[in-house]
Amino acid sequence: MLSERSVRTVESIIHLIQSGQAAVARIMGDCLRLGRIIRKRHQGGDSLGNVRPLNHSKYGISKNRFWELYYWCLQYDEWKDELKYKTDTVGAMEITDMPTSRNVGDATQQLAMRRAMLEQNCRSIEQTAIEADPDIYQYILKAVTVEGVTYHYLKMIMDIPCGRTVYYERRKKFYWLLSQKK
Repeated sequence: MLSERSVRTVESIIHLIQSGQAAVARIMGDCLRLGRIIRKRHQGGDSLGNVRPLNHSKYGISKNRFWELYYWCLQYDEWKDELKYKTDTVGAMEITDMPTSRNVGDATQQLAMRRAMLEQNCRSIEQTAIEADPDIYQYILKAVTVEGVTYHYLKMIMDIPCGRTVYYERRKKFYWLLSQKK
C-alpha cells in the first residue's frame, strides 16, 4: 500500500507525462524507487541487495570462495583509511609493577610490514578492476568495495556508461580474475 505522499508523487508523475515532460517524470520515478530502496535498508531489509555467488560450473568459483572474495573486497575502505591515518608508531607505555614477557619487536618494522601488506591488497583490487574493464573500472571498484551498491545505484547516482548486462558480466569477470590472483 502506498503512503499518501507516494500517491501524490505518482499523481505528479502522471501529470508530467500528460503535459509532455516525460524526462522529468522518469527522474521522479527513479527517485521514488531509490527512496524505497534506501528506506528498506534503513528498516533492516536486505543489506546485500541481490548479491549472488557466481555459477560454479561456469566460473569455477565455489559459493564459499565467492563469499571469501566478496568480504575481502569490502575491507578496501578500511585498508585505505588505515594507510591514510595510521602513520606513526608512537604509543603509550603501560607501566605496571607486574613483570611481562611480551616480545614487542621493532614497532616501525611492524608498521612498515602492515602498510606494505595493505598497499598490496588495495593495489590488487584496483588492478583487477582495471583488468576486468578499463572503461568502467571505477564503477566496478565502487561496486565491489562498498556493500549494497547495485547497478541501479550506479546508473542513477554515478551515471555508469554501460548497460546492466555488460556491467554484471564485468563484475563477474572481476571476481574470476581476483580468484586467479588470490
